[in-house]
Amino acid sequence: MGPAGKLDEEALLRKDVEENYRASLKLSRSRPTRFTPRLRERLYASNALFCMGQFLESSQDQEFLSTVAVLCCVVVFAWTKKGPHCPKGFGAHVCLQNAMGVCFYRNPSKHALHELVLALRTCFAEVSPSEVEVHIVGGHEWADRNNNTLNVDSIGKKSHLSGLVIDAVKTAGFKNINQTMLNPFPGGPLGPSPMCEYRLIKDNQRIAVAALHMETGRIVTHSDAASAEDEVPRDWWAASDRATWSIAVHGQPLAHASVKTHVLFVSYMILTAAILWWSTSLTWALGVLGALWILKPVAVSHLCSRVMVATILYKCLVAVWT
Repeated sequence: MGPAGKLDEEALLRKDVEENYRASLKLSRSRPTRFTPRLRERLYASNALFCMGQFLESSQDQEFLSTVAVLCCVVVFAWTKKGPHCPKGFGAHVCLQNAMGVCFYRNPSKHALHELVLALRTCFAEVSPSEVEVHIVGGHEWADRNNNTLNVDSIGKKSHLSGLVIDAVKTAGFKNINQTMLNPFPGGPLGPSPMCEYRLIKDNQRIAVAALHMETGRIVTHSDAASAEDEVPRDWWAASDRATWSIAVHGQPLAHASVKTHVLFVSYMILTAAILWWSTSLTWALGVLGALWILKPVAVSHLCSRVMVATILYKCLVAVWT
């Protein structure tokens, strides 16, 4: 392809990015977004991926900064075209556990999302805060309003994940915050059955991929559930699953995407085996454990619901047989 062809290709890509961005500003379950083939090819060629509970800064050779599987979490994208290494971008995929564990691992006097505050300040240390654009993306209205695990502040007001994220960005010194893509979906309970989460995903209430285009600072999204499973790379889904299983249920601070994740699936399985053995029988516990090992639930909530079903089923069978 000659110079003219490359220019045309870049112009077409910018057009795709702009059109997706405008659609993403009006994102809803009835108006899902989807990447064009050109945008999809260029975005998935980038290796700048961060998952749930992680943050990442851009490097000079990266065209996109991306995250995957944004259900009821909140994503922070920050970007500037000023400074010595411009353009520069930052992304963080913040989940509830990142904000709920202050009493376990952090000085209570620090911000609940202290790692996010510190990471933002470090990333844009050489740039005036007024030159940084921040986008808050994703989340569910129901989950944001009805969580019962975040801290209550000194005046008795319950915290919300979205509010904590916005406050962390402001605490870091950045005021240019676009919240248009925050909580674009009504959402609903994620349990007790895994089908609750499945229905939300099939109802286009998950952002399969959200990405920051480094050249323009635009945010692009893919929320169309019917196409996401096939079009999003399998290794991205696998990376998301590993990140999900690395997060402790009682709370865990944000970590850089380069930090090796310690998958807790085996630990949870050992605990599951002990609970099943205690509440049912050894034979039943081993059978259920084998089934769970094959099915590999994608979240702790799914594992818990299946253990509950297995226990109830065992009690019913015992009652029938006796």
